[in-house]
Amino acid sequence: MRAILLMVLAGLCSIPARADDLSRRVGVGFDGGSDVLLKSKYSSLQKADPEKVLGFWARTGVSKHWGMGFSYDYLSFNGSKVSLQPELVSAFYQVLPGSRWNPNIHAGIGMTTVDQVDSPHRAGLSASGGLGFDFFVNHHFSLGSSVDYLDIDSNRDIHVFTASLKLGFWAGGHRLPLQSAAVAPAPEMPKSVVTVPAAQQQQQAMPTAPVQAKPVENAKAAPPPQQQLTPTVPVQAKPVENIKAAPSPAAQ
Repeated sequence: MRAILLMVLAGLCSIPARADDLSRRVGVGFDGGSDVLLKSKYSSLQKADPEKVLGFWARTGVSKHWGMGFSYDYLSFNGSKVSLQPELVSAFYQVLPGSRWNPNIHAGIGMTTVDQVDSPHRAGLSASGGLGFDFFVNHHFSLGSSVDYLDIDSNRDIHVFTASLKLGFWAGGHRLPLQSAAVAPAPEMPKSVVTVPAAQQQQQAMPTAPVQAKPVENAKAAPPPQQQLTPTVPVQAKPVENIKAAPSPAAQ
C-alpha cells in the first residue's frame, strides 16, 4: 500500500505545475489529523485523550486573495464516547495567490454538535481561526495543512486545538503562466545625428526641373590640324677650283 501511494505521488509531481490563482475556482477535499482538548466544563471531557479528526471541506475563490469555504469535521475523544461535530463557514485570505506554496489565514463561524453516549445532543455557536497552506502539485491537485483553534459555547465552554493534513481537488478558473526570470532588452545603439545647414536643407527641398539635352543640328566636323612645315633653303654646291691630281706611286 505504501508503494502504491508513493507511485501515485511521484506521478502527480511529474505533471508540469503552474502557479494558481484561486479566483473562480472550486476545490473539494478531505482532511485528517489529531485534536487536543484545552478546556471543557463537561465532566466526560475532563480527562479526554487526544484522538482523531476526520472531515471534508469545500472552497471557492472570490477574488485573487479572498475565498470562502465550508467544512465539516468529526472530533472524537475518550474512545469515541464523546464527539464534536463542527459545521463552519469560513473566510480565507490567500497570502501568495500566484505561488505553488500558498499560505492562508482563515476564520469561521457556525454550529457544533456535542454528542455523548447516553446523553442528548447539544448544539452551540462556534467560532474558529487558524493558519494553513496549500501546495499545488499540479493545476488540479493540492496538498496542505492547517492548525485551528475552535471555541464552542454550549453553556459549557469547550476549547479545542486541531492539526490536520489536507488533500484537495480543484477545477475551473484559469491557469497562470509559470513565473520566469525577465530577460532584459538589448540596449539600443545610439544613433548619430548629422546637422545640415538651413540653406542646404532649403536647396534640397526645392524641386529641380529635369535638364533636356538639345539636339545638335548641322554640326560640322572640325578640320584636322594642319602640320606647319618649316621652309627649307636650297643648298648650292660650290665649284671645285685648282684641284691637282695626285701623282701615281710608280712615277716616283
